Formats: sequence, C-alpha cells, structure tokens
Amino acid sequence: MASEAQAIRDTIKAWLKASKEGDNATLAEFLADDMKFIVAGQKAFGKREFFGGSGGKPYRFKSKVKVREVNVHGDWAQTWVELELAIVPEKGMQEMKLAGPTLSVWKKKGGQWQIRRDANMVLPK
Repeated sequence: MASEAQAIRDTIKAWLKASKEGDNATLAEFLADDMKFIVAGQKAFGKREFFGGSGGKPYRFKSKVKVREVNVHGDWAQTWVELELAIVPEKGMQEMKLAGPTLSVWKKKGGQWQIRRDANMVLPK
C-alpha cells in the first residue's frame, strides 16, 4: 500500500503543476467522469462545470499543499490536505486567496488514481 500512497502523492504534485500551467487535458485525467466538488455555500458541481460548461477554461490556480493523510483501501483511497490557494482569473478580475482543509475520495481506474469526491473547506484568507 505504501507505493499506492506515493502514487497518490505524485498525482497531487502533478495536479498542482497542471493547475498552475492551465493544462486542462492533464487535469481532466485526474477527475473521474462522475466526480463532484463539494464546496460550502454552493451546490455540488462536477467535471463539466469545473471546466466551464462546454469546453471553457477553469481559472488558473497557484497552490501550496501540505498532505496530512493518505489512506489506501484497495482501489479506493482518501486524502486530507491543507490547501493554500490563489485563484487567478483570465482577465479583469481580482485574484482570490483561500486556505483550509480538503478531504478527497479517490478511485483507481485503469491503473491511475482519480478524484471522485472533493470536499473543499477553504475560506477566504
């Protein structure tokens, strides 16, 4: 299981890199088709909404993550991370800074770990 936990940690690093670079193709690989982001004060949303509906770009993110836990149970896993996040809009809007914990549920599919649920509890910083 230790190698699977490391694989998830590596996926988190790759997610951060792809987010910073605006690499939507790589980000999409890390999200299950039926994934849901669960955010306080909003209706849960999925992969399509994350990418802006019909092919739009999500915001770019500058992130710092401290991985607190990675628990692997066969093809399922759970992570708890402390997240510092700056959401950078494409044009004309102010950067938003957030921080807080995130709890994610992962499922291994085709040899790759994907996020199925992400309970994001970040607040304005």
